[in-house]
Amino acid sequence: MREPRCGFGKILVVLVPNDILSAKLLVQMGLVSAELVRERLRRLDAQPELPRDLVAVLSEEARIQQAEAELVRYYTALFVHLRREAILLRLVEHQHDLARSEVLRLLARLELSSYRHHLSAVLQAFGHLSAEEAEALEGRTRRRIGREDRRVLERYREDDFEGVSRPLIPAAPLTSDAFRLSSLFRTHETVHWVNKSKEDMREQDRLAQERRREQEAREAEEAPPPDEEEPRASSTTTPAKARRWTRSPKTPGSRAGRPTGSRRATGPRPKTRARTISP
Repeated sequence: MREPRCGFGKILVVLVPNDILSAKLLVQMGLVSAELVRERLRRLDAQPELPRDLVAVLSEEARIQQAEAELVRYYTALFVHLRREAILLRLVEHQHDLARSEVLRLLARLELSSYRHHLSAVLQAFGHLSAEEAEALEGRTRRRIGREDRRVLERYREDDFEGVSRPLIPAAPLTSDAFRLSSLFRTHETVHWVNKSKEDMREQDRLAQERRREQEAREAEEAPPPDEEEPRASSTTTPAKARRWTRSPKTPGSRAGRPTGSRRATGPRPKTRARTISP
């Protein structure tokens, strides 16, 4: 949503910087023509009651698809974030006299983390800023961005928004990889050394992982063996209770299936005299 702002003197500032950034991206990505974008910017600038931004207007007119609108918004937000971080870093360099090597490492860390962490938080984590210094630095950054935004809007109005035809990102085709703080807001030499710092950090991470794996392997070898279970009865030894009901092999004069351990003789049974009954 657009937020109309009160401007300077009798001029009502109805455009916001994101409208200009989105316009340049829309033209660079080939989604709409520069003339169409300029006409819509004039309309937005002349109608402060419209609570919509440029991307929303073009989406409602079916000039761009929903997926295209989301991509433009994402690129715009990413550029705004990188610009803010670049201004903050410049202020830190001038205020705290950071060494060039430390600046390169900071840029490399930010790019390796895909800018998931704010620069002020990283500076506090490494002891370069206190919480109070970071808060003051954030305030200075916001004020500087506000001044620059007002100058940009005034210049684009004076030029009738002709600047939207100039690409925002010096890359083709436009992808998220093109949005790098070092390449957009620093020198080509800085880009080279930031890339070198990133390679060194990746190598350090690889070596650290190898050392951790080796340490884990040594600890596993030196660890005492687990407690052994109690020895089980041998498969060749039959418990007494089970042995009682084990069938014995057939032998001459024996009955198969008689419990083992019987004390009865297994030889021929003695003859008995026939019993006579007197009449």
